[in-house]
Amino acid sequence: MHLFLISPCNQVWDTGGQQRYRPVLSTCYRNAHGVILVFDLTSEKSFANLPQWVKEVEEFTPASGAGAAVPRILVGNKCDLVSHRTD
Repeated sequence: MHLFLISPCNQVWDTGGQQRYRPVLSTCYRNAHGVILVFDLTSEKSFANLPQWVKEVEEFTPASGAGAAVPRILVGNKCDLVSHRTD
C-alpha cells in the first residue's frame, strides 16, 4: 500500500479594508480557491462595504473549470459587542 502525503498550502490575506492594498488585490486573489469576507457586526459601515468587496472578488478571482465563482463565506465578527454599535 502506498500512502501519498500532500501538504496543503494555505495563505490568508487580511487587507483590513485598507485602501493602500487595493493595487495588489488582483495578486491576492490569483489562484484563490475560496474567499472569506469578514465584517464588523458593530459597524453598519462595515456591512455597507460588503457589496464593493463582493464585486472585487467577482472581478479578480478566477472562475472554476465549470465557470462557477469561487466559494465565499460571509462572517460577522464581534458578536459579543453588538450592544456597542457605533454607526
